[in-house]
Amino acid sequence: MNAIQGLRSALEQQIETVSIDLNLLRADLRKVSEKVNTAETTIGSLQGGMTSLKKQMTAVRTEVDELGRRAEDEEAGSRRSSIWVLGFPDKSEGTAMERFLEGWIRDETPRPLRVFCH
Repeated sequence: MNAIQGLRSALEQQIETVSIDLNLLRADLRKVSEKVNTAETTIGSLQGGMTSLKKQMTAVRTEVDELGRRAEDEEAGSRRSSIWVLGFPDKSEGTAMERFLEGWIRDETPRPLRVFCH
């Protein structure tokens, strides 16, 4: 009977040790589970933010493309509106191109003169 009692006592001690270890494992699993839940929440919110950023980036690219097209159109238009006058030495107009051309046209052309630009 003593032998059975001794075995029972030893078994109860081992069960107690296993129970303590099991409770520690459960606590560790709870902590891991909380961290996983936090990570999933963070990842979910980041994914939502990425979707928003992708939409914003697409809108910005579209706007940049449109502004680039407008800039090209403006540059092409400014080239079409340019007047090239050949035969004058470099820098003969000084700092007032309009005044120089007005004087030259006035001095070199017969009256009446109509100038059409488009």
